Amino acid sequence: MHRFDIPLLKKELIEQSNRLRTYIVRTHYALFFFGLVIYSTLEVFQSLAADDAFAVLGYGRLIFDKLFLWQVVGMYIFLPAFASTTIVHEREMGTLDILMTTKLSPSAIILEKVLSSLVPMWTLLLISMPLAALAYSLGGITQYSLWTAVALLLVESARIAVSGVACSASSQTSIKAFGLSYFLALIGWFGIWVALSGPIAFGVALVGYLIFISVTFAFGYGGLLKLQEASKESARADIFYDSEEFVPKDVLEEKLQRWIVRKRDVPTVKPIEWRERSLRSQTRGNFLLRTGVWLILPLLIMICLLLDRGGSSAGSTIIFFFLASMVMYPSICIKACSVIQTERSHETLNLLLTLPITGRDLIHQKLFEVRKTINLFSVLLVTCVAFEAYWRWERADFSGTMEFLLAAIFALVVYPRLVMWLSLWLGTLIRQYVVAILLTLAVCAAVSFSPVIFAGDISYITSPPVFVRGFYSPRTQEPSWAITCHIILFTSAWLVLSQVYLRRVDRLMDRL
Repeated sequence: MHRFDIPLLKKELIEQSNRLRTYIVRTHYALFFFGLVIYSTLEVFQSLAADDAFAVLGYGRLIFDKLFLWQVVGMYIFLPAFASTTIVHEREMGTLDILMTTKLSPSAIILEKVLSSLVPMWTLLLISMPLAALAYSLGGITQYSLWTAVALLLVESARIAVSGVACSASSQTSIKAFGLSYFLALIGWFGIWVALSGPIAFGVALVGYLIFISVTFAFGYGGLLKLQEASKESARADIFYDSEEFVPKDVLEEKLQRWIVRKRDVPTVKPIEWRERSLRSQTRGNFLLRTGVWLILPLLIMICLLLDRGGSSAGSTIIFFFLASMVMYPSICIKACSVIQTERSHETLNLLLTLPITGRDLIHQKLFEVRKTINLFSVLLVTCVAFEAYWRWERADFSGTMEFLLAAIFALVVYPRLVMWLSLWLGTLIRQYVVAILLTLAVCAAVSFSPVIFAGDISYITSPPVFVRGFYSPRTQEPSWAITCHIILFTSAWLVLSQVYLRRVDRLMDRL
């Protein structure tokens, strides 16, 4: 093999070029990107269309800032998805062991996987070149700003790609790799604004980026080495299984697993639900999620009591409600999408379909973990609603009570279940797990942020759309008819999606 040969990167790029999905993603990215930039700088393009070119001289900075902003947003949306499936997909397809037997070292595998994620993203970044040239020609942009933006995009994309591949190498499942890669990607959001503060801050941020990239690369390298050792131990265990000469033990892991797992007898009814309880309770992620929620609950109650004592309680729980919702809805989306996708990846779906149980009952039992997640986060949301209702009663503010009740019902009952069934639909129809999650999150984000785009009012931003108006703001309450129509529309969508899915579930899962 040549010293500078990159066979894995060549293979990845050839496979990407042969996929129709690659060109669909590029086309949609270009359409949405140009549409968002033009919409956010519409006054400049209207002046250009009116042949009033002198009026927009110096406005290139406005276009350039929006260009940079939407490129960063697009990079944070797409690049973690590209990178988080690189190595974990090889493991799920059963080709990782074959890749380990080649002459490629673990560092070379990680490096070429990073480059295979960066090349598609850099292709998407090149789409902005025409608008960047237009912005530069209108003036208002210094060469320092131009090259700083280019350097930040390149370094930030490298950081996200390395962290995504590292998460993919260190995670057992695509769900964990997907979530960790987005979490690590969002950490660097603050580094961008630090780098834009000035030349000195840019140098400090650049050093921080290099340190972060080095640490995450080493993290991924260690994860890949651990995979190598795990495959060797698995092979040795298969060889010496009968003679019991090789029994790997981890005392700490065994004690922790006993603490997490709750023993249950095999039931005579609802066997799929029992299976979900047993399998899901053994995962450390679910254990940490449950523990985190129950640790946050007393802290939330304490903060609300302090706010009540300080006299600044009116509408103060909105930030807690919003933060809980920002974790709740992606969790529902990921878990609901994985209901069918996990069975497909483990090749156990056909086995489930042979059981003497109807498709409707099978889905209801498979959704046990998703409903449990909704109920778990509802504890936090109900706490916020209860404190807000108490503060309203304490102020003797009974105006907008109907709007408050409707908004509470919508946020606690309707919207989570709508997200659950929408995610289940897309997770069943779309074979690619990451694509299903991204599409579901995109639909939920479009529903939540469309009032902001069309109404131009930042107070509309909320996880359940238009509900802050009737829920927390007594001065600018949304009319009750608007919230009622909103609830009727989304409740109808929830009921229609659920009933149609349950009627067609056997056909959707290819059940004979």
